[in-house]
Amino acid sequence: MFKVGDEFFHVQEDLNFLSRKKITMKDADGVEWYRYDKPPRTFKIERNTIIGIVRPVVEGQLTEDDDVYSRGEFTFLHCEIDRDKSNTVVYEEEHLSQYIHSGEYYFRTEEEAKAKIQENISKDRQV
Repeated sequence: MFKVGDEFFHVQEDLNFLSRKKITMKDADGVEWYRYDKPPRTFKIERNTIIGIVRPVVEGQLTEDDDVYSRGEFTFLHCEIDRDKSNTVVYEEEHLSQYIHSGEYYFRTEEEAKAKIQENISKDRQV
């Protein structure tokens, strides 16, 4: 499914519920109201580039318990969150495909990831 050099995007969600500060105010009519200093959730887009794929070569017979090694492919990714922070992560091919097809937090294009963030921000505003 994936080739070396393919990219996909991961939307990282940071929950701010416990770290938010409540700011209380009174308007000219004496009605007290409040707001928070930051939104309940913030999001970052992490760019992932596939830098390698490991495919097993099996010699001999494996038991049924060992079959996972004969069918699994492992994909190495270079993850870039921002310019100063990056690392290498290993995913099993099957799991990576499931993550991307779920449409929850992993996307094939940056536009899809940004659309998901906008959708989540809209949901937060409705609450």
